[in-house]
Amino acid sequence: MESFNFLSRIFKTRNLIAENAVIVDVGANIGFTSIWFSKMVADKNGSVYSFEPAPPVLEILRRNLALNDILNVQVVEAVCSDRVGVADFFIGFHHHTSSLFQAWAGGQSGNSRQIEVAATSLDDFFLGRESRTPPDFIKMDIEGGGVYALKGCSKCIEAKRPMIWIESHTPEEDGAISDVLLRHQYRAFRLQTHSLVKNIRSTHPDVDGVWGTMLLFPTEDTEHIASLVAAH
Repeated sequence: MESFNFLSRIFKTRNLIAENAVIVDVGANIGFTSIWFSKMVADKNGSVYSFEPAPPVLEILRRNLALNDILNVQVVEAVCSDRVGVADFFIGFHHHTSSLFQAWAGGQSGNSRQIEVAATSLDDFFLGRESRTPPDFIKMDIEGGGVYALKGCSKCIEAKRPMIWIESHTPEEDGAISDVLLRHQYRAFRLQTHSLVKNIRSTHPDVDGVWGTMLLFPTEDTEHIASLVAAH
């Protein structure tokens, strides 16, 4: 809950609860964060796009949205990647472990079930043939899949300079996040240590590198984020 308290301050002070704000929940799972986002932006006609590819989880996600009378969330039955089409997806032993990567989904037991799911990129979804307003804020927690999904949202990043709340799970995902920070002139705040990431070119096991759960933000917002961190 501490992370959500910090994020709520970010939303309020950076004017993310503005009229018609667009929030993207990549890896919506059963809907906890989507519901939170929905309530944060509902009073200003904001909307949430919840991306979730796993059929067993989709059913629970929709049920939870209905039980909470959520009307401003659009569920997108697709995995976020760097291309459009279909992708092999692995259903894990727990709903939190399903992934584009079989090794991650299988866990220590190695048990996972392979299915085909629709794949899209955020760039194509928002700025492709069927144009939509690009996101003001992106949350991404997809069990290593950020390796692909981050490559597929470069145009969205340049269009709106959104903040990105991302949980990294693998060294490869750490590297993909580092690439985003360098390519788009972003910085990162790590929620576990409540500190700015000092070495954006470095990854785990560098304690000051890119790893863990982070809020990525445009360099031009550094002073604002630093003031919130100091008051936290």
